Amino acid sequence: MEPPTLPIRRTLLLLAGLLLAGIAHADRPVLKVLFGVHKPPYIHEPNRSGLDYEIVNQAVQLMGYQLQADFTPPARGVLLFKNADIDALATMRESSGLEGAYSDAYISYQNVATVLAKRGIVLNNIEDLAGYSVAAFQNAKLNLGERYRNAVDKSPSYQEVSPQVIQNKLLYSGRVDVVIGDRLIFRYFNQEAASLVDVKQPIQQFALFPPTEYKVLFRDPAMRDRFNNALRALKARGTYREIEQKYLDNQSSGTAPQ
Repeated sequence: MEPPTLPIRRTLLLLAGLLLAGIAHADRPVLKVLFGVHKPPYIHEPNRSGLDYEIVNQAVQLMGYQLQADFTPPARGVLLFKNADIDALATMRESSGLEGAYSDAYISYQNVATVLAKRGIVLNNIEDLAGYSVAAFQNAKLNLGERYRNAVDKSPSYQEVSPQVIQNKLLYSGRVDVVIGDRLIFRYFNQEAASLVDVKQPIQQFALFPPTEYKVLFRDPAMRDRFNNALRALKARGTYREIEQKYLDNQSSGTAPQ
């Protein structure tokens, strides 16, 4: 048997190592990044996780920084990036019109048009949206292109909402004809909307849009370049794929990893 002092000594050494690692991490410079609000599986705000969040966080750590994340509705995020002391804004596209240094694409969302099957609505193309009331995610007009903007500008009723669980409530209650958003986010939020509306109503989804690739918008081009290098390293090491598997391969349950 080991002398009783050896396990104690090993425990103390382990704790000391963890403490030193924490101190080293705390000594890293801070990178302030704004994310959108709660939208699992991409952003799980209560426990600071999610596919979108974790990819950025892992890249920021490889850059030698510690992530300081804040969460805000997309429209407010644009204003804060313009006027506040923010280093970067996640989940952005050049079509936003914001000036800055855009990173390589780090994530893609699959936006679809969702309708209640009982309504018999058929959407063959983006232009068909002009004939229906539509609720979309915030900044959809900035991210889904000119054809989308032109179509929804002709809609009898158009709104962009946050948080996105509002879309589920609007659709299942019959208050809008169509909702526009990522298919995984919509499926996840069914569990949050189930106490207020009948989410078991059959739906139909139309793939009107190609996958939407998003980037991180930085103020500093040099910081953008470091992020791009870190992102490439994540993919080369297989870490990027591991994160994807964690959040996407088990989505049938509609729950977010803790």
